[in-house]
Amino acid sequence: MPLPLIPVLLLELLYAVACVTVGTRPGASLWLRWPTLTWERMVHGPAPKPRPNYARIAYLEQELGLVDPEPVRKSSGLGISAAEAQANLAANLNRIFGPERAVRADKVCLVKGCDGPTTEIRNWDGVLRRRLHQH
Repeated sequence: MPLPLIPVLLLELLYAVACVTVGTRPGASLWLRWPTLTWERMVHGPAPKPRPNYARIAYLEQELGLVDPEPVRKSSGLGISAAEAQANLAANLNRIFGPERAVRADKVCLVKGCDGPTTEIRNWDGVLRRRLHQH
């Protein structure tokens, strides 16, 4: 090994020791912390992205009137009886195949002060396919 490389190797070794001892502490400067961050990312992968808060989204949609409120049913945790299952099935079938919902009188638009018209698109049988709100 050439003699001029010995001081360079010693400095690199001291830097590695400093990174391991001081760089792992909270609040350490980035020039001591970056090897730890890089190693953790290589070993554990990137940090997971935050997941959407679906309960909050459902609450806000209900608050804005974008969906009909559905009552929360409490279960005993042991399943439901046959009568409850038939009642739930009947309610769901009525909700899906029952009469179509009328356009709300108090329409909801996220644009402040919007009073644009709402157009209904129907097929040949008269079944409502889509409602379009124009701003």
